[in-house]
Amino acid sequence: MANGLRTTVVGGILLSIVGSIGYIYSSRVVDGLKDSIYLQTARKLSSNFEDSIETKKKELAVATTIMAQSPSQNRDRVSLSLKKYSLFENINFSYLPKITVKPHKSIRSTITFYKDRPYVTITAVAPAYDAKGRYISNLVTKADFDAFAFHFDTKGYSAIAVVDKNKSRYLSNPFYFSNLVETINTMPRKKMANLERYVVDEKSGLLLSAFELNNINSVGRVKIILAKDLRDIDLSIVDKEIERIVLIAVLLFLLLMLLLYKVFITNYSKSVADNYEELLEDLAEKDLEIQRQADVIKFIAMNDPLTGLDNKVSLVNKLDNIISNAKINEYQVGIVFLDLDKFKKINDVYGHDIGDLLLQKVADRLKECIHKNDIVARISGDEFVVVETKMTDYSNTNLIEKIIFIMKKPFYIKNKDIHITFSIGRSILGQDGNDVDSLLKNAETAMYISKDIGPNNYVSYDASMGKMSQKRLELDKNIRSALKNQELVPYYQPKINAVTNEVVGLEALIRWRDAKKGIIYPSEFIPFCEESDLIIDIDRYMLIHSMRQLLMWHKEGVKTGKVSVNISTKKLEKGDFIAELKQILLSENFDPAYLEVEILESQVMNNPKRSIEILRQVKELGISIAIDDFGTGYSSLSYLKELPVDKIKIDRSFIIDLPYNKDAVSIVRTIIALAKNLHLETIAEGVETKEQLDFLIKEGCVNIQGYYFSKPLSAMICKDFLLSKNDER
Repeated sequence: MANGLRTTVVGGILLSIVGSIGYIYSSRVVDGLKDSIYLQTARKLSSNFEDSIETKKKELAVATTIMAQSPSQNRDRVSLSLKKYSLFENINFSYLPKITVKPHKSIRSTITFYKDRPYVTITAVAPAYDAKGRYISNLVTKADFDAFAFHFDTKGYSAIAVVDKNKSRYLSNPFYFSNLVETINTMPRKKMANLERYVVDEKSGLLLSAFELNNINSVGRVKIILAKDLRDIDLSIVDKEIERIVLIAVLLFLLLMLLLYKVFITNYSKSVADNYEELLEDLAEKDLEIQRQADVIKFIAMNDPLTGLDNKVSLVNKLDNIISNAKINEYQVGIVFLDLDKFKKINDVYGHDIGDLLLQKVADRLKECIHKNDIVARISGDEFVVVETKMTDYSNTNLIEKIIFIMKKPFYIKNKDIHITFSIGRSILGQDGNDVDSLLKNAETAMYISKDIGPNNYVSYDASMGKMSQKRLELDKNIRSALKNQELVPYYQPKINAVTNEVVGLEALIRWRDAKKGIIYPSEFIPFCEESDLIIDIDRYMLIHSMRQLLMWHKEGVKTGKVSVNISTKKLEKGDFIAELKQILLSENFDPAYLEVEILESQVMNNPKRSIEILRQVKELGISIAIDDFGTGYSSLSYLKELPVDKIKIDRSFIIDLPYNKDAVSIVRTIIALAKNLHLETIAEGVETKEQLDFLIKEGCVNIQGYYFSKPLSAMICKDFLLSKNDER
């Protein structure tokens, strides 16, 4: 193939060279033929015109002699005959005074100027005698050049006399040949000099030639410009030559192509013969490579790329075969479903690279726990399944306890000790399902029950759990429907300055207004939403509806203070949270000075560096930030002082035992003092008694939220409450 390619390239180059040479040769041949024809035509023009001039000079001399020798009474009649029947229609006869001229005989060309136009004439002189033979005077006959040029044009030529005088150019007969006149007037002097040979003017379509008129007087130089239409010049010989060259070129091309084809076929046959064995070897190697790639693709399709364990597709295929064999041979199969607890937090704290290494080490430890024919699979990010192919109650329990024990040992990764826990669910073939889907589904359901119990526990599936799983699906469906139908409504709990008794703000708290069940409190559905991603949609919903309600009140002249909206960690850490928040503020035309977001302390401390970065961006929008349930999240003081917050909310768990519990008193005093030192506001939530209120005011916390002043209120009732407080002021 390489030889064939080389032959093709060389052939192409050779064709290009031959074609270029042929083109140059044909161009030169054609140009040479044209030059020869044009030159012959130019010479013929000059020769014919010069012969005509000489002939007419002789005729004029004869005519002058005849006139001179004619009797005086016949000269007028002879003159009329000459003008009528000769080429010189404009013939003028005159006599020179006798006293000034001696008898002589001559013929010559002359130039005279009249009103800047030159007149070229041919003049003949002959002595005239009377009837007795006595000399009278010299007879002068003048023939106008214009008449002769016009007559010359009838033969297919054009002629103009050009006179150069005092570096100016004058035309003798410019009225007859406008095309030629325009060409001459625009022609450079240098090009005019070349007319002694010929010049082709493509624009006018004329072949031009010239020669100088001899025997002229000293008035100026006279050059006769001769022209012929290019269309009247026979170039058939050029066309025949072009046809001959094209025929030769085609024959050469065909001959060369035939030669190249012969060379190509010879080289190609030789190349095929020489490379046949090499091609067979390449095919064999390609077959092996294809097989290797097929194995790789199969491995990727059936295995988890991170851990190398079976993936869900492979697990389902293998488990289906295991179940079929187990039913035939009557042995039990156990499904163990494992979920790595709080794996997201590990990724957030240590980074995804360490998270990936941890998953690989977990996979290695799981493989250490199983028998030869058992299966370990990774079916999602932090979920694993172990299949015990031939189990007993004792062996399966032992397997699970072994997994829990071995996973309690810390994982040492990049100089860090990482401790993990699992939530584990179990299902057994026969009693918990008879197919792959039901066994995996029921084991997963048992795992979620285990997660509610606590870490490193396992739960075996029973039928009652199915109802619980169905209840979770139903709850998910109903919440999504409530969001769509706007059944979720904000209630507003006022925040009161206990010293001035004025409303300093409102907290928006969600309620579910169900058509059948009535008001459903957040404790019944928010935990579920936080496990799923529904909490993200709920946070957006509450932001928008709270803003709209506040705008309505402001238009009605109701003073509200800031509205506080709770934001979950999932919403806060969502990549587009800041952009979404800007968009909501813009679309609702809401002043951010009236908005406050509340973040749980425990959520902030999951990933404090990331939280600080996001909250700073929130702060830059002009939005206030409050830390909710302060005191329950074990905040690091080093992080607390960096958090861009404006307010600390003292958790109700510390308020409830005031002022009688010494520990509660000590904690609340410490929080208030800490806030003062950090220049932060404090607000106490869950205040229900006067004793609690008096203690807080005494300690310097005057902003109060709780049932002592008001429970959470619907928008309508809250408006009345706000108006009443406005009236009190």
